[in-house]
Amino acid sequence: MLQVSAMKTSYVIQDYSVLLDSVTKVVLTVGTNLSAMVFLAECTPDMRYVSSVNKPNYMDSFLGLFFFESVKSEDYPKWTWDNLTRKFVKTETGVLNDELRARSRLAEKKRAVIERIMINLNIARFKSKTGVYWQEWVYADKKTQAEAFKNSGYDENTLVEYLYVAQYADYAKTSPRQAADDILFKAKLDDHDIANTELLRLRYFNLVKNAVSPEELNMILDRFISDCYHV
Repeated sequence: MLQVSAMKTSYVIQDYSVLLDSVTKVVLTVGTNLSAMVFLAECTPDMRYVSSVNKPNYMDSFLGLFFFESVKSEDYPKWTWDNLTRKFVKTETGVLNDELRARSRLAEKKRAVIERIMINLNIARFKSKTGVYWQEWVYADKKTQAEAFKNSGYDENTLVEYLYVAQYADYAKTSPRQAADDILFKAKLDDHDIANTELLRLRYFNLVKNAVSPEELNMILDRFISDCYHV
């Protein structure tokens, strides 16, 4: 007898976070980037974030889609978070006002802009990534050992203490001195790239933090994209 087993479909359920008015618990913005929510909560008075708000009560829809996906951003404040039940309820009559709506529009725009900035900074730093776990630690150790070997006057009697330098020299078929200098040169290039993107991060995170209107945020994002790809 032929037996046919059902094909199982697997998918990853996304985590959603919300930014709330800390007094009323009215929803100001919704997103999947927790880092962006943490940033906004830390730099904006009277706001707090809640993570994984779609769990455990909003995970049973088709493909795990969160119901807020179909809610327009201008309607976010019509919902309030109940932390006890971990559910959203309709905002009570009289709570929602023009001030909350304006704060929601600004928070939603800040979330969208800071997420774009984070994504593009990550892209700009990709060339410093290797895709290999702990490789950044290895590079840091290599740089430290190369500096120590150089400071010893390139004393090859101490080379046994600098495994990465000896390893590089053997692989590249070059002298320990040249190996140390190569390692330090490459580290300097990476440091330069990271320093440039860190300056962008500091500058534009602060501009987003202090922005007071969605229109100002549009200009900030345009300037960031221009600066990011001309560093």
